[in-house]
Amino acid sequence: MSFTLHPRSWYGWQMIPGYVGERCVPFCCPCHVRTVTPHKSGKGLLTLEVWITGYAEGVQMMEVPLRVIHRGKDYLIARILSPNAPDTDRCVVISHVEFEWLRQLCPALWQSRPPEHFGSAAMSSVSVYLNALFHVEDPAGTPPAFQIQGKTAQQIAKELQLPQHGTEERKMLLHLAKLVVKTAAKRGNTEAVEELDDFLDVTSGRMGIPPMTWKPELSCDEVVFAVLRFDGGRWDKALECEHPLGRGTYGQLAQLYEEHFSRRPWKLHDDPMVNWGVLYWLQRSQKWSGLPRKDARLLAWLFTQLHDQPVPRGYAQAEYAEKYQRLMPAAAELAQKWTKLLGDYPSTPDLVEKDEPDDPSDG
Repeated sequence: MSFTLHPRSWYGWQMIPGYVGERCVPFCCPCHVRTVTPHKSGKGLLTLEVWITGYAEGVQMMEVPLRVIHRGKDYLIARILSPNAPDTDRCVVISHVEFEWLRQLCPALWQSRPPEHFGSAAMSSVSVYLNALFHVEDPAGTPPAFQIQGKTAQQIAKELQLPQHGTEERKMLLHLAKLVVKTAAKRGNTEAVEELDDFLDVTSGRMGIPPMTWKPELSCDEVVFAVLRFDGGRWDKALECEHPLGRGTYGQLAQLYEEHFSRRPWKLHDDPMVNWGVLYWLQRSQKWSGLPRKDARLLAWLFTQLHDQPVPRGYAQAEYAEKYQRLMPAAAELAQKWTKLLGDYPSTPDLVEKDEPDDPSDG
């Protein structure tokens, strides 16, 4: 049976040629097909409304006209039709997507947020994983609401706002709310996690807990060019040559993050290469799949520390450094703003909590 595209489904997208290299370096990423419209012309023409997650200018939803030139059992090959640029010669291979496809062709995405970040359901289904990774609602609907100790996430959030609660009561409610988030994450209910997470700062000021809802906007030019002044890809390859880890692209930089910055309080490493390497890895991870709130704040904090610092010798990328020169005044203003918003968060230790017993209703 020939390969057929279905709406609201995930596929692998391999475009040839891509956007980098001199001749024919492919561009690969998962894509989410929203609609499929055959032209019924007998010429293999169709139009996809598709979300190309790794598009060069950020995640983009677009209409892509195609002419199918071959269908296999698990893939199709099509020419991309560009009415505004008829001389453009690009083809795309659209295929079933699986975990090994992502591991081999999207290593930066895989390294930054692997399936285990999203619970057991995501580890057994590539569609569940990609839905969670890119915040796409499952066509079958989100999991049903659930309760912990008789309270829903929304009820706990409302109780946190009641002024009559004393400090200890609010701490207990906050602990209960975190348990809800933990259980929701296990079930793959990202909507419930986000819903409660956005309420959790209602008592933060009264309880001396750093603000929880602020997440920096990391795609602005000031941040991108400040980071890409450093050739982190070359540094990663140099480390891999010295001490191979076999973890794929940016695996060495991910290791530096895990060893030095995965828990607060954060402190700059004595070796500037470590700081720049982690900053580069975070920015590349942000480009591919976004970052959890904590890692987004780490990127913001490292930016406040390094935005006005020179790149380590031998690892500067002149093109980006030159572009960054004109952005430095705006970058300084942004760093000042983020320093205020971060407050004591970078120096506040992560809470060390005992493992909670699983919720009895969590099958």
